[in-house]
Amino acid sequence: MELNAHDGLAQAELWPDVLSFHGRTYDHADAATAILSRETPKPIGIRIQGLRPGDVKVAKNGLIRFNSEVSPEQQIAWALNVPRDPEFDEEDDGIILKDENDRKNYLHYRPDLEKLLLALRGITPTRWQREWFAACNRIRTACVTHLIGLARQMDVVRPGYGFEERVTDYSDQHVVRVLNYVPREGIIAKPHTDRCAITFHLAESAPGLCAYNVYERRPYATPKTPCALCFSGQQLERVTRGAVPAVYHEVENNTPGRMRWALVFFGKMRPK
Repeated sequence: MELNAHDGLAQAELWPDVLSFHGRTYDHADAATAILSRETPKPIGIRIQGLRPGDVKVAKNGLIRFNSEVSPEQQIAWALNVPRDPEFDEEDDGIILKDENDRKNYLHYRPDLEKLLLALRGITPTRWQREWFAACNRIRTACVTHLIGLARQMDVVRPGYGFEERVTDYSDQHVVRVLNYVPREGIIAKPHTDRCAITFHLAESAPGLCAYNVYERRPYATPKTPCALCFSGQQLERVTRGAVPAVYHEVENNTPGRMRWALVFFGKMRPK
């Protein structure tokens, strides 16, 4: 499916030498084929129905406002360790602060966050925080719907793995991450693969996402909402027993004098 002119990335907006998705977004069938191909995996462009620019704006502005109104000491109470994934025992809901080596904080949003904050911390979100959560919930709903459709087509392309069933089994684990990096130069997220099955890279304040294709490091520009970049993670590599490797990627800050934010959806699959 080709993008309309107003949906694509104008050349002037691209970081020099950036490789975008060349004006194309993949529908479910084509995306499933591309993700499951035996070629070296790489980010591909998708279009997520129901993903709205207004919600993206509210999501990123919410974290900016939260950081301006709530001190790091107070934010500690917003980090929750909720038993979801049996393989990990860590804080993975609410506001997560990383140390000086990582230097970022982010919101991990799932639909039960407001209830958990009240039950586990006695925190009642304010009106604007509930509106922030509502925007994140709409983003998550659109992404989950797209993920299920994609997994269904993946079952058609490569039967026997039960992709859709695995996505459904982990329905409470799919998470929206609203991310803020401490301004600094250079690489701000070292080369890594994501724990999830499939990542939707939804938005960022400036180009900086780079993915590795064998020995080649390629920068990618984030498509405009409702488009996104989609790539494979560790759970999908495990489900396919290595047939679909996770995509190594990193983030470089090209605007070191300004705050950098990003919005990501991590789609999960039961790996066993």
